[in-house]
Amino acid sequence: MRKPDTRQTPCHCIQVRRAAGALTKLYDKALEPVGLTVSQFSLLNDIRALGPCSKSALADYTGLERTTIIRNLGPLRARGLVAEAPATGKRNAPAVQITHAGKAAIAKGITPWQQAQAKAKAAIGPKRLEDFIQTLNSLEALV
Repeated sequence: MRKPDTRQTPCHCIQVRRAAGALTKLYDKALEPVGLTVSQFSLLNDIRALGPCSKSALADYTGLERTTIIRNLGPLRARGLVAEAPATGKRNAPAVQITHAGKAAIAKGITPWQQAQAKAKAAIGPKRLEDFIQTLNSLEALV
């Protein structure tokens, strides 16, 4: 296990960003053999859950900016994990849908993702994890 960063900062935002960076590295390392980042794995799962959907609907569902969604879809599309589908809304913009290869990538990634989840939970502790998730939800509700 890596030693915690000893640099002190009074800024809660920077502290949360450092923690988010550490968690991202943990999950990305776990998913590396599958060839996915945690962001890609999560996005694939969201697309699978929603079914064919517009990029705007996907952005609303995930809470991410539409431009972030578009940027993250590029590598998934290039690898054939997602594809365009017929338009689902009034604007006639093509929708995005998961492919069979995308579903297979999720299946390959489940076990490494679960291992990363377990490692994070063990580091925080089950009770503290519940409190942590409530804290994160409170922070998200600020805006």
